[in-house]
Amino acid sequence: MQLSYLIAQRSKDPNTQNGACLVDENKIIVGLGYNGFPRGCSDDELPWDREGNFLDKKYAYVVHAEENAVYNANKPTKGCIMYCTMFPCNECVKTIIQNGIKEVVYDRDPYHNQDEWIAARKMLDMAGVKYRQYSPKYKLKLEKVDNKQKTIIGIVGLTGAGKDALADYLKNKGFAYSSLSDSIRGECLSRGLSTERDNLINVANELRQKFGHSELAKRSLKKIKESKSDKFVIVSIRHPEEVEYLKNQGNLKLIAVEAAIELRYQRISQRGRPEDFVSFEKFKEQEERERFGSGEQQQLDKVISMADFKVDNSGSLEDLYQQVDKILEKINEN
Repeated sequence: MQLSYLIAQRSKDPNTQNGACLVDENKIIVGLGYNGFPRGCSDDELPWDREGNFLDKKYAYVVHAEENAVYNANKPTKGCIMYCTMFPCNECVKTIIQNGIKEVVYDRDPYHNQDEWIAARKMLDMAGVKYRQYSPKYKLKLEKVDNKQKTIIGIVGLTGAGKDALADYLKNKGFAYSSLSDSIRGECLSRGLSTERDNLINVANELRQKFGHSELAKRSLKKIKESKSDKFVIVSIRHPEEVEYLKNQGNLKLIAVEAAIELRYQRISQRGRPEDFVSFEKFKEQEERERFGSGEQQQLDKVISMADFKVDNSGSLEDLYQQVDKILEKINEN
């Protein structure tokens, strides 16, 4: 699997780099591949775009990593195992089955519920090709940020818990700032949608489904890479794959902010955002959607369970700041 990620770095795709590694029954490498254009087709002349007309998008031209691994094989692939960074699509599965590959081991499955991947699993099952998710003994460290000295603090919490108060305190301590929610609000405004909470939830889910569950984290990471600061805070992480993506940078510490629901509702009622003018019952209903989702949906309870530190924001700001200072001391010690 590490070789699959290594070969993936050769891909020129600015958005998605995937790799695949074929091995025989003795675990000897038979073929490697990454996503790119066919031989003789220029990476500079064909488009890498994901939006627009069919002929203006990469999907008309790109060869997937799994297919290239088969095309690059140095011996027959019958009985081989394919390791790939992402679950193969339906077109790649056709190639896998036709070339006698007996098993697929994948790392990520971000498009599990989309038709192409449902069809892929259906064909693998019918053809008797095994597939399983990679379960590493050692955690892979992938896509590291260029400056390894950067301190990245992620903040998660239910609505009104005090995420922004914590982030403001860190900003005053020199942390550069990014919010996944701000990215979603910007997307809503670009579509002419109001920033009421239901729209924010729906648009965020749509972005994760379309571009992958870590898409919003990737957008925030771009700001990290562009920042001159060596300290960064990212607010409003709501999906486990957003956490995993950022932790794969090697230097994320996740803080969960907690407070009782009645107190949180009181706070949002006072802050004046358009999305906050809802009844208490509506507030609870929206929160249920955010806490216990699946697939591309928000899964706040799972994200909170992944936190490295938790702070109780039921008291004063001074009490919150004291808890944060202690956490910063622990982070600096490490």
